[in-house]
Amino acid sequence: MTFARSVVLAASIAIGFAQHRAQSQTTATHRRASTFRVLQWNVSGEAWTTHADLARRILRHADPDILVLDEVSPSLGAVGVRRMLSGLRSPADTSWYVSFGEGGAYQRTVIASRDSVRAVPEFALVPFPDTGLASAAAAIPDSVVSHPTPAEGRTVGTNAALVRVVRQSVLVVGMDLTSSGAAGSWRDWRRRVEATAIRERLRSALLRWHPDAVVVAGDMNIVTGPAPLDTLIAGLAHSAIGPLRAADAVHFDRWTTWTWDGRGTGFNGGRLDIVAYSAGTLRLLNARVWNTELMPADTLRAHDLTPASSASINRHRPVVVDLAYFR
Repeated sequence: MTFARSVVLAASIAIGFAQHRAQSQTTATHRRASTFRVLQWNVSGEAWTTHADLARRILRHADPDILVLDEVSPSLGAVGVRRMLSGLRSPADTSWYVSFGEGGAYQRTVIASRDSVRAVPEFALVPFPDTGLASAAAAIPDSVVSHPTPAEGRTVGTNAALVRVVRQSVLVVGMDLTSSGAAGSWRDWRRRVEATAIRERLRSALLRWHPDAVVVAGDMNIVTGPAPLDTLIAGLAHSAIGPLRAADAVHFDRWTTWTWDGRGTGFNGGRLDIVAYSAGTLRLLNARVWNTELMPADTLRAHDLTPASSASINRHRPVVVDLAYFR
């Protein structure tokens, strides 16, 4: 890179950071009155509790109203989640409502909010279909070592709750789809079957509960193409509050998009974690991949963070999205 290009690049990054700070201040002021913030994060089992102090600093900085957490350790439970979230804004900030999912082999999907949370029974335990070509292609081979037990393997890693936000009802759906696998592998097919099962439950919940808006979020593990996301988006294509639209979250440099860090693993990093929203009733204000590696230095100092803080917790980065109602 030439010296001139280096100067231009440095200047553009500085301008981007300045714009972000100004936008963050404006958004924070506006958000208190009429908007809400969703944070989605694959917390990788016990990784975020092992590094609880760092994780809480990042959550305090992001300041979400609703959290969709996937791959939460089953042993943590709703009490443990509340303990991790308690006191983020101040010592008196202790009111968190938690829906702790039951489905999935080793992961649990958790939805937490500062306002009321009502579990949606359609998502309590979502079984895999046991017939059809797609189901057969998605079956776990007997040769796979340490694969889930049959009972666990027949439920999808998902959860949903009706959350009260700014005096309206939002159906929040979280998930953790099967990871890795080459195109056409059983893992690839399993993601598609999972997405289809979630889509059908979503359609059923819409007819029963009539929410004002929908947010769908989670680690969709889009490693072989967008088929799982496309399947989910199709679930609201013709609804009164659709279509679903994925938020194009970027890092603080305003162009990097990965949410999972593949450096040093032999796998490509990628945008695996997605937040989508009902574009007929919600508008997107801002979407960020919350990665300390690319945050401005003064922001890091203000929140007692370092560029390495995110990587110290796990390879996934939170996705933070600001949304507002149209009506």
